Order: sequence, then structure tokens, then C-alpha cells
Amino acid sequence: MILSYFSYAVISTALGMMYPAYHSFKSLRTKNADDSLQWLPYWICYSALELPDLLLQAWFPMYFEAKILLLLWLVSPYTQVPGSTQP
Repeated sequence: MILSYFSYAVISTALGMMYPAYHSFKSLRTKNADDSLQWLPYWICYSALELPDLLLQAWFPMYFEAKILLLLWLVSPYTQVPGSTQP
């Protein structure tokens, strides 16, 4: 563990909630419905990741590092999530 538990929790929450929430809100404000469909798979994956959070962090030593990498992959505009409308 390079950072403290609190630091990882703050980073993963900021990365997992703030940036996607901003872009989800921005996509709802547009008239194109395809913009909103891009973020729906993200929120499904994020909620599935957050549900077992307490259980997984006790069992896996590098849980927060893996979680941050997965969130970076999900948020990245260069990854193609099935069902999204990214080019």
C-alpha cells in the first residue's frame, strides 16, 4: 500500500463519481439521446463494483489499486464498453 486507506477511498470516490456524474449530467442536457446511453453501462458497472466493496477490501491486499485501475479503464474515452455509443 503506497497511500493510506483514506487516500484511496477519496481517490476512488472522486474518480468513480465526480467525473462521470459531470459527464452524465452534461449528456442529459443535450438533445441527442445517444449521449446518455454512453454512461448507462458505466453506472451499472460502478454500482456492481461498489456493492461488495467492504467485503473485497478485507480479502484482497491490493484492492484499492485494482479498483482505481478499473475505474480509469471505465472512465477513459478510449475504451469501448459494450452497449456504448463511443466512436
